[in-house]
Amino acid sequence: MCGIGGILLPPDQVVSDSQLRQMADAMHHRGPDSSGTWTHNGVGFAHTRLSLVDLSDAAAQPWSDGTDAMVFNGEIYNYRDLRRELEAVGDHFTTSSDTEVLFALVRRHGIDAALGQLRGMFGFAYFQASSDTTFLCRDRFGIKPLVYVPAAGGIAFASEVKALAAITAIDVDDTLALFTLRALGDKSMTRTLFRGIQQVSPGGIVAVRDGAVVFRRTFATVLDGVDPDRHHLLEQGGFDAAVSEFQSLMDASVDRMMACDARLGTLLSGGVDSALITSIAARKGPQDLRAFTSDVQGSASEVDLARSIAESLNVPFRSVPFAPEQWITDWVQATWHLETPVITNPSSLPFAQVARLAHEDGYKAVLTGEGADELFLGYPRMASGAAESLATAPIRALRSVYGRVPGLLDAVLNDRDNVTNDFVRGIMGGFEDDRLTTEALERYAFLGTREAHLQAASAVMVQTSLQALLQRNDRMAMAHSVESRFPFLDEDLVAFAVNVPSRFKLRRTRALHDPKHPFIVDKALVRAGAKPYLTSEQANRRKNGFPTRGLHGITVRPGAFAGGWAATTFGASQSFDHEIATWHQSYDPAKLMSLEIFGRLFARGESIETVESWVHANAELAP
Repeated sequence: MCGIGGILLPPDQVVSDSQLRQMADAMHHRGPDSSGTWTHNGVGFAHTRLSLVDLSDAAAQPWSDGTDAMVFNGEIYNYRDLRRELEAVGDHFTTSSDTEVLFALVRRHGIDAALGQLRGMFGFAYFQASSDTTFLCRDRFGIKPLVYVPAAGGIAFASEVKALAAITAIDVDDTLALFTLRALGDKSMTRTLFRGIQQVSPGGIVAVRDGAVVFRRTFATVLDGVDPDRHHLLEQGGFDAAVSEFQSLMDASVDRMMACDARLGTLLSGGVDSALITSIAARKGPQDLRAFTSDVQGSASEVDLARSIAESLNVPFRSVPFAPEQWITDWVQATWHLETPVITNPSSLPFAQVARLAHEDGYKAVLTGEGADELFLGYPRMASGAAESLATAPIRALRSVYGRVPGLLDAVLNDRDNVTNDFVRGIMGGFEDDRLTTEALERYAFLGTREAHLQAASAVMVQTSLQALLQRNDRMAMAHSVESRFPFLDEDLVAFAVNVPSRFKLRRTRALHDPKHPFIVDKALVRAGAKPYLTSEQANRRKNGFPTRGLHGITVRPGAFAGGWAATTFGASQSFDHEIATWHQSYDPAKLMSLEIFGRLFARGESIETVESWVHANAELAP
């Protein structure tokens, strides 16, 4: 919905309104409709608004009653219910916005009680005058970004790092940046690729008083919904009853997320998740509903599938072509907005083009299908897990035996690279995966071993790798002033998903559903739930997404890195380019170019235009 930022100093200091406006200007793309600032006794807030609910100026932010104040980014989907409850106890409202409801809820009940009642996606800062404390809060799934850093004798926070860079020097963490060549750079719940800059964790609160952090705590996690009794009831009820409950929850979720006073559309690929969402939305009847997609040109394009789904639902459809050469032209802009090297999410570039198309057509919000694969076991590696566990049993046995003798595992199985990769991935995520897996397995201890591991793996993915996709959606869409909404990440639907048996998510079949996992239907519950809305063919489409060649389609010219950020930072020798030419993976030099783009933008502070010129001079499409 917006961009938020602020500076939190000791109360005897004055926050510069000029700096607040610089922060807002750096996030203009997140909220082009209006902007504002607020200051009081060492606390300053900045806000840029994308008007979606109550389009009037009366709902502008920062929001204050003269003592407390708030800046809010996101959507509270149950704000109408909360408003009625607050009105019943005497609160009065002057707007129809969710901002005013959120403020009144916190003002009346306090931060902890208020957070327990919210359904939606949010990052907000609330200054409580009575305690002289500012609370930074983020939704439980980490949909909306919120970062903070020590700055100028206090704490600065914002929706994006570039807003922090507008008022204080930022410093790239060279080690973490380098490791993006081998691991996700944007999956951590708390870390960034910048020294000292942290994220408020999903479901987290960071309290700041007198210009310093006084506590950090978690108010909600994905795993809070795990309930042995509910799992048992769902198992006893059977597959058909679970499908019926899923349909009811999905319908209610889409209904809540369609609350919008601006034009709302959907992002429609050829897959079942977005098709189901579009179908439900179409049945609810907004006359201006429109579906958008990217035509990633090539043999794997899904534009015709998406168009046929839209036509069958009688929904107007728009697509934007994404040609291979756009990787060269859009690479730097995507990195600037993503704030991480574009390596593991090449779909970020076509995604940005779809958002631009929606913006040009006058749409400010879109429904999208992220979360379904993580919650309902839609990734091929999850569906093929049972077969893999049998096929790799001898290897695992050898690792267990040979691992007891130092050096023997490397000698026999050449396992050193796997161990190193795991360690690198652990560093990148602050070893969050290990901690989350342990916690998830404890929560699912009431299940059998295989079931517990499947459910735990799903829950961990929601809290880690899904974070990278949510960041992609937020940054690439908001780069063009469009908000993404996620019906699969409704609180009730997620609580259902973490409890429904995995055998309802993965179902055996006699037909060849997908060559990657023969005779196993992935996301079976979602596919069955979609059948009243879609044709059988549409409901059973295999996962594909935006199939771009990405970095595999880029060739880096010799000498590209001479005198560059990577060569300087990592002490490269004169043989740097010769060494790169011998790398085993042909697309690794392109991955290094992604890292170089990131370093030039955020460490060296080069302009977007300067880095684009360097890319055009040193990269070309592979034959």
